Amino acid sequence: MKFRYARYGSVIRPVIPIKLKNKKREIGYHVLVDSGADLSFFDSEIGYAIGIEVEKGVMREVVGVGGSKSFYYLNKV
Repeated sequence: MKFRYARYGSVIRPVIPIKLKNKKREIGYHVLVDSGADLSFFDSEIGYAIGIEVEKGVMREVVGVGGSKSFYYLNKV
C-alpha cells in the first residue's frame, strides 16, 4: 500500500484522511498510519464530538514500550 506523507515539524509521517461516524454524527480526521498496531487510539474529544459517551465503553489497559500502563475505553465507531 502507498500512503501520502505529511511533514510535522522536521518529521515526515504517513497519514490518511478518514471519517469517523456514530449514528448521524461524523467528523473528518487525518490519522497516522501504524501498520503494526493492533488498535487505533483517538483522543476522547473525538469520541465526544461524534456523540459517544466515552466512559460507557469497556475499560481496558495497555502497556507502553517503557512498561508504563495506561487505561482506555473501547468503543465501536
